[in-house]
Amino acid sequence: MAQKYFNKFSKIVYNDQLAIDITKRVKIVDSLYNNPYLFYKYDISDGERADQLSNYYYNDQYMTWLIYISNNIVDPYYDWYMDDDTFNGVMQKKYGISSYVLQNKIHHYTNNWYQEQNLTLTEYAALQETHHKYWQPVYDQNSDRVLKYVRVKSDWKINTNSVIKYNCNGNNFIKDEIVKIVFNNNVIPGKAQVVFSNTSSLVVHHVSGTLYTSESVSITGSSHIYGIDSHSNVVFTAVTNLVNNIEVGEEVYWDAVSVYDYEREKNETNKSIRVVDKKYSTQFAQSLENLLK
Repeated sequence: MAQKYFNKFSKIVYNDQLAIDITKRVKIVDSLYNNPYLFYKYDISDGERADQLSNYYYNDQYMTWLIYISNNIVDPYYDWYMDDDTFNGVMQKKYGISSYVLQNKIHHYTNNWYQEQNLTLTEYAALQETHHKYWQPVYDQNSDRVLKYVRVKSDWKINTNSVIKYNCNGNNFIKDEIVKIVFNNNVIPGKAQVVFSNTSSLVVHHVSGTLYTSESVSITGSSHIYGIDSHSNVVFTAVTNLVNNIEVGEEVYWDAVSVYDYEREKNETNKSIRVVDKKYSTQFAQSLENLLK
């Protein structure tokens, strides 16, 4: 007998019509997730659908609900693992821009501890004190003597590195588009993404390159900001630092994560799922029906 999900819901009268009561929801209690005899791990193949897996393992294509509940999948389309072609198509639909552009747009920054780095005691002592938080000592096994320093293996994340305001007519820029900040032809242009804009200012974040005035960089009549998507091109007259999450000199400890890589990482985590042992599938189906009645 096919174990259809919505057949197990109770019926209610809604607007003078008999309808399925979809206001109820069930979940597997947390304690069961750690039961090694109840689940086994499974890696989804490229292009494999939940109904195909359900039909193959449970001999019932309608048991997809058990796979979804077992993995806290709410959206069967976006929460299920996608192959490359499907993933790129979904990204195009979700953001309305190509994968190439998404690879150039920053989502957040992460502590790049995964880079294999060691410091001698002398090198560590030469660091600025504010950099010490990125390093941890490695001790001799037979004593408390420090042998060297390695990066702190913590997945620190920050939303953005800096937020800067430029005085200009930013009314035609598009939120989150990439802009180039050009002081003059002799310095590398700055790069950023739009946070907010109006007729008097443009606020950006996810910044890199030349962004501020200095002894060698000044604002001139040709200083301008160009929008990659809007093609807006405006002069700016002043620059103000609003937020600085990564101090000068500490940029080497952080990597920018693109929107594309952020979404791909989420997709990759969906590849490995938990499947309820088929010996217990009928028991789960009966429990679901009992809970929803």
